[in-house]
Order: sequence, then C-alpha cells, then structure tokens
Amino acid sequence: MDDYLAFCEEEGSFPEIAYKGSFNVRFKKRENHRWAAIYAMTHGQSLNSFIEETVEERLNAIHA
Repeated sequence: MDDYLAFCEEEGSFPEIAYKGSFNVRFKKRENHRWAAIYAMTHGQSLNSFIEETVEERLNAIHA
C-alpha cells in the first residue's frame, strides 16, 4: 500500500478509492427533502431510487 501511495504521489495522481455504493444525503432545506419524497412517491419510486436517478441524469449531462 505504501508503494502504491508513493507511486501516486510521484505521478501526481490520486489513489483509487473503493466505494461501497451508499452514502447519507443531508438537505440544507427541509422542504427539499419533503418535495423529493413527494415526487418519488407520486412517481412510484423510493426516495433512494429518485436520488440515484437524478444524480445519474446530472452526471450523464456533464459527460455527454
């Protein structure tokens, strides 16, 4: 591991990080949480699937 971190530092790159696929979302405005939950429910989705879909759409727009 130390060799890998040293290599990344020499190359000026960031080490790959393993992500487990889950994280907590905190809304600054409570009403955004409420509206997101209402939107998801009225579209037959969980709040989690709505957030995931929204993030994917945004990332696809950036990388298009």
